[in-house]
Amino acid sequence: MFFILLFLLLAGAYIYWKFSTTSDPKALLKSPMSIAAISSITFLTICYLLVEQLPTPKPIEVVSVYNPQDSVRDAVKHDLKFEGLNDYVNNLAYQHEFITTYMALPDYWELSDGHHYKEVEKLQEWYTHQYSNGDTTLGAFGLGIIHFLENDYAESQNWLNKISQTSIPYLNYYLGKIYESETPEQSDEYFWKELETSSSYFGKTVGLLIIKYTKSKNYTKLYDLLNYGSASQYFSYSLRRQTYLYDLQPVQYFIWSLGTIFEPIKLMGLMAALVIAAVWLIYLIRLDIFNPDKIVYFILMLFSGMLSVLGVLLIIDMKNIFLNWEMDGSFFGDLFYAIFAIGVPEELVKIFPFILLALFTKVLKEPIDYIIYASASALGFAFVENLLYFQDVAGGIIHGRAYMSVVGHMMATSIAAYGLVISRFKNNAYHPILAFAISFLIASVVHGLYDFFLFQKLVLLFILFFIFIVQVWIIMINNSLNNSSFFDYKMVSKAEGSRLFLTLALTFILGIEYIMVGWNYGPTEAHDALVGSISSAGLLIVFFGSSLSTFNLVKGYWRDVYFSSREKRGYGTLPQSKLLTSWFLLNSIKAHNYVGIHIYIENDPYNPALTDLLAEPVSGIIIDRVILYEENDPDPHWFLVKLDSELPLADRESSYVLIKLRYQNESLKYEDDLYSYFRTIPDLQLLQNKNVSKNLFDSHGWIKIGKLAPVNT
Repeated sequence: MFFILLFLLLAGAYIYWKFSTTSDPKALLKSPMSIAAISSITFLTICYLLVEQLPTPKPIEVVSVYNPQDSVRDAVKHDLKFEGLNDYVNNLAYQHEFITTYMALPDYWELSDGHHYKEVEKLQEWYTHQYSNGDTTLGAFGLGIIHFLENDYAESQNWLNKISQTSIPYLNYYLGKIYESETPEQSDEYFWKELETSSSYFGKTVGLLIIKYTKSKNYTKLYDLLNYGSASQYFSYSLRRQTYLYDLQPVQYFIWSLGTIFEPIKLMGLMAALVIAAVWLIYLIRLDIFNPDKIVYFILMLFSGMLSVLGVLLIIDMKNIFLNWEMDGSFFGDLFYAIFAIGVPEELVKIFPFILLALFTKVLKEPIDYIIYASASALGFAFVENLLYFQDVAGGIIHGRAYMSVVGHMMATSIAAYGLVISRFKNNAYHPILAFAISFLIASVVHGLYDFFLFQKLVLLFILFFIFIVQVWIIMINNSLNNSSFFDYKMVSKAEGSRLFLTLALTFILGIEYIMVGWNYGPTEAHDALVGSISSAGLLIVFFGSSLSTFNLVKGYWRDVYFSSREKRGYGTLPQSKLLTSWFLLNSIKAHNYVGIHIYIENDPYNPALTDLLAEPVSGIIIDRVILYEENDPDPHWFLVKLDSELPLADRESSYVLIKLRYQNESLKYEDDLYSYFRTIPDLQLLQNKNVSKNLFDSHGWIKIGKLAPVNT
């Protein structure tokens, strides 16, 4: 409880500091970031109060269940002269239970009358006496089992082979075990004969045959065993599927594939999986800002992705049937397995519904459609995975999979689809098949590396890799929005509308998990779980809430992934830095969606070159974004401003200028007096050309700009 209250206190202190240091507290208060932070803290506080009202579950009482074997063991310990065996000379099941129980006893034990020692020789004498007195079946049976349990298999075989009644229980089991290593075929015959008896070793015998046939991949025998009496109850879902698949029985295979998915479902796990799927589906729908499609297509892809899990089961089963390929513990062996045995199959089935959508519908009209529909298919796949994982809601598994596993699936499948985006919308340099093949391979490698880092417990590498891939995903989304044929700067504000939703939704998932743990295990366990995960979960919520809703939309611009500082592009004018420290900042997107904002422009006192041109501050409105080039290097951070009053310029546009923030980590929406570069325009028609050189526009140093309050009319 203390740590939860401390977290809320620190969060409140940060918000207070943020408000006290901003130039426009009211604007910051109304910003999505502030609303999301305050709402999230309020929601978690409500969850805390709810969990506090939940009762603490009563401890589970351990009830001693009567075990018949306990009475046998107790009888064996007290029957020091084996007199009780005389009462069951016609009951081989009891005789077998007595022998196996006695042989499993320690070398000595203590009773009320003192210490007693296990005397196997006397037990052998008892059965030898039975054999000598004419009960050859009982005598040979007992001596055969005793020698078997002493690992004297030759002597055991000698006695068991003296039994003429080959249909008695347990006999064929022990003969099968004896012949198992030397003559497997003969041991099979004995095991199958054992199944025909009514011994308690039916399940044990079935288990031995399952292990044997699975190891040798003898699916014909497995099929016979599966259909033998009640043996099917000892088959796992995966082995049932493989057996039916090998025997080419698609209906049975489909039924047991569905059973694999739906049999283990728990109510709370289903609720959690539905909430997670709903959150990310709404997010994907909200990304379709320029030409929104019907929700029915998203639902179709979601359910198609769910069904695609059946494809993975099919591929896995075929691999297990025809290949002997598993992870071997070696670095490169496991890496290769993660990519080609996990990454390739899963990405193949996740992208398949999207490929069908692309081939047989006309839904894909703009680049973002490729990303969101591929992601919706991956989301359906992840939903089914979550059903399998959410057998227990403890351990932070719900928010862990919601924030990372689900996102990982969507990112990888988006990469596979992005190759088609590049092929169709960028420059048609690559044939669609080639572009898809390359992007699919990259997606499979990304998926494989994600799993590999987890398998190898390379936590730091996994975190860095995950953050980088999220940034790549955001860049792909940003590029897809930039190059929509329906692009309209008037609708750009919708791109930032998901910040509040995403932050609250991800916090809601954390809160729901908190309540579920409290419901199942009580308030104390729930508080401990929240304290243990609040720091990592909070960082991920902030990261996703800011990153996945921050898009810098520039019509027609394709941004690359950067690994070195490029100051001339204006990314915060960061100093040159090394690869290991620069990639995160360089690939973080800072939204500068200012088209339509009224601003003031005034000269910087330290810039005498503009003293005459900007003798007084002027106002204007940002009407467009412009990409200027230095050689072949695009700079997308320039804005075209239409001035409210003309500048004293000769032979140049007097009502239009170009500006660019000097520091790209600043925001025109929440800060004033921002330094900006200032260029004048010789002819507006130049901006209609492709790859316009920055050198065509005269530079006048830097100015100060700020946002003007909207004029009420």
